[in-house]
Parts: sequence; structure tokens; C-alpha cells
Amino acid sequence: MQPTVQSNSTAKRPPQPNGEQLIKLWLRQQPSENTRGAYARDVRRLFQFVEKSLDRLTALDLIKFSDHLLSTGLAPISRARTLTAVRSLLRFSHRAGMLAERPVHLRSASGAVNPLPGASLPVPGPGRKIEAT
Repeated sequence: MQPTVQSNSTAKRPPQPNGEQLIKLWLRQQPSENTRGAYARDVRRLFQFVEKSLDRLTALDLIKFSDHLLSTGLAPISRARTLTAVRSLLRFSHRAGMLAERPVHLRSASGAVNPLPGASLPVPGPGRKIEAT
């Protein structure tokens, strides 16, 4: 009697991490404790602003958040770090399979567009996307 082999299509896949779990994994990969603390505050600021989960973020949410940062009175270096943290989280989420699209560009601390090559995220509305140029 030969042993049966279960095909990959019916094999159980490990559960995908939810947004909170993914953020914790991402934070653990940051090299220093100070960076982890600052990035945790930065992404908390993002999620308080957009009031939705990581897998529901749109390009429009990110653009509005970037514009919002310009009006908060944060120092330019703090705005830049916040956007760096958000971009890093989005790249990590994309690599982990939580985001189907590559992360979209965000504005730099000065307000200039800071693209990530080949980046896009769905914008509300059927089939519309903002593409990095």
C-alpha cells in the first residue's frame, strides 16, 4: 500500500496575520528600540487619522494623511520620519501578502511628491489607480 500525498491545493495554509500582528512583526524588525518607538507612534498617528485598517487603506487616504501632516505643526524631520515609517510598513505589508498592490508614493516632508518606483494602490471607485511615474 502506497502512502497518499496531499496536493498543495488542498493543503492547509497558515493563517495570514491580521493588521495588528503584521505591524508588530514589522516593528520587531526595526534595528533600534528608539526607531521601534518612533515608528509605532507614527503608524498609530496614521491609523487614528484614517480610521480604517491596514488592508483597507487607499492611495487617497495616504495622500490626505501626507497633506494632514503638513498642517500639524510637526517639524519637517518628524514629518519625514513619519512618511518613511508609513512607506516601510506598506512595503513590508506588500511583501507579506497583505496588500495586493505595491505601496503608493507619498509626499515628502516639504510637500513634494516622493514616489516609490512602480507603486500603486487602488483609489475608491472601480478600477481607478494612482500610479507612480
